[in-house]
Amino acid sequence: MSDTTLMEDRSGTVRNVLIILPTLLMPVLLEAQDIQPFHEFNARRVQISQRATWVLGGWAAANLGAGALVRAGAEPGSEAWHFGNMTMGWSAINLGIAVPGLLALHKEASNTQDIPGTFKAQRRTETLYLINTGLDLGYMGLGLWMQERGLRTTGEDGARLRGFGNAILVQGAFLFAYDLVAYVAHSVHWKKKREGLFSRLQFNGTSLLYQF
Repeated sequence: MSDTTLMEDRSGTVRNVLIILPTLLMPVLLEAQDIQPFHEFNARRVQISQRATWVLGGWAAANLGAGALVRAGAEPGSEAWHFGNMTMGWSAINLGIAVPGLLALHKEASNTQDIPGTFKAQRRTETLYLINTGLDLGYMGLGLWMQERGLRTTGEDGARLRGFGNAILVQGAFLFAYDLVAYVAHSVHWKKKREGLFSRLQFNGTSLLYQF
């Protein structure tokens, strides 16, 4: 083999190595990046959700007791009696949501999210509260409808409709304010931190884009 051919072979090998090397090193570069801001962002997101869920749990526990007191002091079958029953039932459901939610958030706080997981978790959280806000409006509408229907219905059926309607309206109004405030809190947190997070995704010769 001539010296010229040997040099060409070596040159081709070097070029192949230079082409393959960045691909092999990319996972290392991604792993080595500073992801502490993402950990801090996730920790704050979880903290916001935890505080909101504690509020929900506190409201549910307080209303569970209040509903029991109203029911105990009301005449069976009356509007107030049915109001107490619905308040207790609704509060039991809210408490059943809050307790597992707090346990799940405690577990999430001990886990670390990768970069794609950070954006997915934020989008999922905002979407959840936004959807719930719409559902809360539906609850309030149902409560108003039951109130109006109860006014046109006589006897215990009317008392039940009015009692249930008032209770659902109260619970729906609280949940609407609760979910809206939680959504705004998460949205404000995201808007304050997103520029800094996206700036961490810039690499030499490479760009990463996450649609959010």
